[in-house]
Order: sequence, then structure tokens, then C-alpha cells
Amino acid sequence: MLELYHAGLTACSKKSRIVLKEKGLDYVSHYVSLSDFEHHDPDYLKLNPNGLVPTLVHDGAVIIESTVINEYLDEVFPEVSLRPADPVARAKVRVWAKLADEALGPNMIVTFSNAGGIGKSARSLEGDDLEALIERIPLMERRAVITKITKGGGFSEAEFAAAREKAGFIVDKAEAALTDGPYLAGDSYSLADINMVPFMHRYRQRVVPDKVTPEKAPRVCEWLDRILDRPAVIDTFAISDETRPED
Repeated sequence: MLELYHAGLTACSKKSRIVLKEKGLDYVSHYVSLSDFEHHDPDYLKLNPNGLVPTLVHDGAVIIESTVINEYLDEVFPEVSLRPADPVARAKVRVWAKLADEALGPNMIVTFSNAGGIGKSARSLEGDDLEALIERIPLMERRAVITKITKGGGFSEAEFAAAREKAGFIVDKAEAALTDGPYLAGDSYSLADINMVPFMHRYRQRVVPDKVTPEKAPRVCEWLDRILDRPAVIDTFAISDETRPED
């Protein structure tokens, strides 16, 4: 049995939900509310000591980190392969997996700073409640982010500028890669595209919308629209009971 603990429409949750849907795999969906800090609950931390989403449980085995989850699913369920057979192309997929992990940083700065979601929930806390929240965060980097947006005055203009520069660098990398084929790793749709599409979608929406335009990144825009039109991706991005369950 496959179970996925996820937060619906967060970028990393989308990455693994796309793979499950592309492969046509049945799974039990467990929604984890980040706004309610359910990812820091003791029971969840027993599954994922890092307190992050998503988490995959396959017949009792726990797999964490969305990029690792996606590679695991492709290895265990190879009938619909999402990695090319050619070793050089597979190496490109691994490079894009690394870039996808790096792409999280700029997205997180914007996401944690906006008016909704986990940032809003954290900023609504004060005193002992806020201190208890910060104390429960397992990862030092995430603890520092929450401390910064609640007690440190938020991210500086220099930090936002650095995040936008990093995002722009990744957009440029994608634009260059797409000169060699219709997909990021060459001729075939792969984990490279799946791991990047949630971030590139966010980049176009709100991180660096001035960079992801037909004028500045025509290949990226065409690629992004084409990936977003895939049925599995449409289903993943849609608001549904899975992505926004009833209270």
C-alpha cells in the first residue's frame, strides 16, 4: 500500500503527487495542514523527523524528501518510466534534481513572506505560543526562517534580491537546456521536468514574473505551458478534496 502525507498545493507536495498520477498509482492521501503546524506534531515527526512534507509510506517503509521519493517511485514502479534509458540523459535528470532542490529557496522566501499560509499563522502567535512553535521546528534552517519572519522583521531587500537572482539563474539554465530538446533532460519527459515544474510555475506567478516571459524566456514559457497541460499535472494542480479537504 502507498500512502502520501502532503500539503496539497505546496511545490514539493506537487512534485510527488505528479509522479503518482503519471504512473497511475493508487495511494492513500493524508493532508497535512502546514498552517496548523501539523508537520510538527509528534506523531508526524515519528514518520518524518525533519518535519517536512511530503512523506511516502510504502508497505510500512518510510521515504522522505520529494526528490528522493520520486526516484524511489520510478525505481519500484518502472512500468511507466520517468527516467531516460541513456546514461548521459539520466545524468542530466540528476543535475535537474539538484537544481530543483536549490529552486526551493527563492520560492520559500516569497511563500513565507506572503499574507497567507504558514507565514501568516506563525506571525499570529506571540509570547510562549510562538516560542513553543519555534522550539518544535526540527531543522535549524526552517527555525531560522520562522524566527526571522516573526521576530526579526522579515527578509531584507538584499535577501529578496538574492532570491530573485537565484531564481533568474535557474530560469536561464532551463532556457539554455531547452535548446537541446523539448524537455529539460533532452527528448523525453522525465523527473527533470516533474521536479522543476512546480517551482517554475511559482516563479512565473510571483517570484520572478518579469523573467518568465515569452520575450525573455520563450522556450521556458512554451515548455511550462506544455507540461501544465498534461492530464496528471492538471489533476495535481487542481483544487480538490485532496488539496483542500473539508474541516
